Amino acid sequence: MEVDAGKPVCAAYRVCKARARLPGVLASWSGRPFNTAAIGRQLGVSRPTVVKYVRSLERAGLVRLLPFYGGSRRPLLLLSSSPRGVWVEQLISRLLQIKPESRFFWWKTGRTRQVDLIADIGTERIGFCFLDSPLPRRRNWLALDIASWRDVIRRGFLLYAGTWSFTVASVIRILPIISFMSELDEWILRRQSKPRIKYKCLVRWAGPR
Repeated sequence: MEVDAGKPVCAAYRVCKARARLPGVLASWSGRPFNTAAIGRQLGVSRPTVVKYVRSLERAGLVRLLPFYGGSRRPLLLLSSSPRGVWVEQLISRLLQIKPESRFFWWKTGRTRQVDLIADIGTERIGFCFLDSPLPRRRNWLALDIASWRDVIRRGFLLYAGTWSFTVASVIRILPIISFMSELDEWILRRQSKPRIKYKCLVRWAGPR
């Protein structure tokens, strides 16, 4: 169908155009709160249509919507094929194998300090942040530190694309994601969290700032 400039565009054409643009738009929103109004404006469709599209992709396992811990914010949209989405999906899959009753959330304080995944495995809540850099910095685990102080999580892991392991607080570890995944049962089931003590007494390595 030919569409001339200035002429009304039929609904079928808008739907086809929106579906063609959907993968690229969702890729740009992966790892961000699910904003139906903003995504709808980018696609040129209504908010209910955006929800319909995303729910369909979610049922197909291509998208995950993580609820916010506490329920006061939008769910987090994760494209399963994105680097962070792949890590989240692998971790959730493994955790459900050892703790089928587990529930999963995300959490954020302020504008940028985000815990990418919270696993409520029944006995405790564990927070995870993911970093695709080999050089972790304090700002990368700060959200986990804040979440532990506020009793949102009991312990946390910053999983990153490096090779070294660090303890940066009594309940927060920095680990290579490959090592963590290969010893997941050990880290989750056998190594329990310790009582929280003063952060400044524990940090021996804070990395570049």
